[in-house]
Amino acid sequence: LGKLLGRDSSMVNSLAGSALMLLCYDPFLLWDVGFQLSYLAIIGIITFQGPVYRCFNKLPFLLDSIWKLTSITIAAQVFTFPVCIYYFQQFPNYFLLSNLIAVPLSTIILFEELFLVLFSGLESVAHFAGIIVEYSIHWMNLALRFINQLPFAVTDNIPADIFVAMSMYVMLTAIVYFQRNKSILNLYVLLTTVLFLSFSISACSIRLQRRSAIIVYAVKKHFALDVISARNVISYADSLIQQNLKVLKETTGPTKKRLSIPMGSWYFIHDSMKLISCNKKKLLLIEGAVQINTAAKKLPVDVLVVSHVSLSTFEHYLERVIPAMVVASNFESNYQQKLCSAYAQAHGIKYFDVQQNGAFYLNCSKD
Repeated sequence: LGKLLGRDSSMVNSLAGSALMLLCYDPFLLWDVGFQLSYLAIIGIITFQGPVYRCFNKLPFLLDSIWKLTSITIAAQVFTFPVCIYYFQQFPNYFLLSNLIAVPLSTIILFEELFLVLFSGLESVAHFAGIIVEYSIHWMNLALRFINQLPFAVTDNIPADIFVAMSMYVMLTAIVYFQRNKSILNLYVLLTTVLFLSFSISACSIRLQRRSAIIVYAVKKHFALDVISARNVISYADSLIQQNLKVLKETTGPTKKRLSIPMGSWYFIHDSMKLISCNKKKLLLIEGAVQINTAAKKLPVDVLVVSHVSLSTFEHYLERVIPAMVVASNFESNYQQKLCSAYAQAHGIKYFDVQQNGAFYLNCSKD
């Protein structure tokens, strides 16, 4: 708009203006990962692409074109890296290769879509343009999927918390300032941010080493739980989901990545009882209709996890177990789910239904 009016335009102001308009339309976009990655990538290109490109700025035309595209990719990747490891705990090792394909193709697709919008009133032209757009996106996705399936395509389970991510952005800001003004003060500031990042990474590593927790996941019509000690994890699930591991991984995967929990092997159980100890916290897992010995003394536990239950089995368990809290994973039917919830409420039992409230997290750490 500035160029059309004959005025100098600032990329930073244009970026801020577009972000402002989008956030006025929907303020919650600020917490959208796609929004964050998009704007961080553009900020990286604006501030970092020039210095990276000038490392090799006297190349033949073809190599110069490839290096220019590569410098854009590096600049964008550097500024999105902290957010990527914070949200997804992983890094794409072949990002240069994938972006050499995605950037030019996505640019072409963008112009194809603009053409489609401009001629949307002409049915035959719009139909032909729509087919071109569809196949362009299809072939781009096929190429990126092929790269993603190559060996060592992703470095996974990178531990990072919000402090590590913020420390990285503080350090990147210091690098940009030092690159623009190479003063001794900016050098000291940069070295301080590097030290601060080292402290943040060390603190995150110590936190993971001292971590002890139990997670009961919300898997529809099934149960799955993790017992976590430091960076080790023991995973349990019901045997009925054994034939559909894809659902299990898709349901538990995002939470595991978010909490830096490795994807280990699953232990499948069916119609049984298992007493699990996690840093002096006792959890009793009951899967299916299990008869508990009525002659035995009542068992006190911190958490009772019940799965595939009805009101009758629920009452039977509570006659033989004294739980500080009951976590219900799933039920024989929706009707039984309502009955169990009403029973727990009527008897003053601390109760958590993962099907209604999402995953249950129990911190077992000493501190």
